[in-house]
Amino acid sequence: MPASFWAAVLPAVREEFPDAWFVGEMIHGDYIDYVKTSGLDSVTEYELWWAIWSSIDTINFHVLEWTLGRHAKFVEHFLPLTFLGNHDVTRVASQISDPRHWSHAVALLGFLPGVPCVYYGDEFGLRQSKNNRPSGDDAVRPEMPKERWLFTHSHPEVEQAYRRVIRLRRRNPWLVDAMIETEQVDKARIVIRARARHSEQSLALALNLTGEPFVARPTAWRCWRPSLTSQTGAVAPHGWAVIAD
Repeated sequence: MPASFWAAVLPAVREEFPDAWFVGEMIHGDYIDYVKTSGLDSVTEYELWWAIWSSIDTINFHVLEWTLGRHAKFVEHFLPLTFLGNHDVTRVASQISDPRHWSHAVALLGFLPGVPCVYYGDEFGLRQSKNNRPSGDDAVRPEMPKERWLFTHSHPEVEQAYRRVIRLRRRNPWLVDAMIETEQVDKARIVIRARARHSEQSLALALNLTGEPFVARPTAWRCWRPSLTSQTGAVAPHGWAVIAD
């Protein structure tokens, strides 16, 4: 739909539903201009979706670093809808070939600014692929069991990662529009710093895709909270940690 259509429609709708939040599905194009012209609250950020899973799967965080630069600019103008999966794409657990790195994607979704959206089943590490044929989306849209205990393909470590980042998000609501920058970036390791836009709060996320421990520079932060990471700032092999200032 052209942005001008929403610009004509949304004011009347908002009069009747002032608390509604309007998000558009957008894959390519000028995100900032479309949101500004249309009057939508947000659009889906497919750029970040692709960068998260592809940089982890190919072990190349330079791809993510470049996209995070664009993401930071988007957040200055609107709050993007961020996601790891939806009804039209292959499940993220099928996109990332090494199961040890599935939770790294979850950590990014929960840490980065924007409005994170969890596609049903992803919290259990569901693996399904989209096929380019008629009804090819059916596999990524399965019916879930009526009772939780009937779900037989769960990955508890993935669900735990979701619980962990949801707790983080609830304790730090300022992350929704945080300013971000990357540090200590190489192909297999990255540190992302988030700063509150209207206060002195800050956090950092360190991701390690290597088989060796990774130490984030302790001089960059004044202290370490054991509840979030080790006191030394060490990130385990194939692990991730949130570091508090």
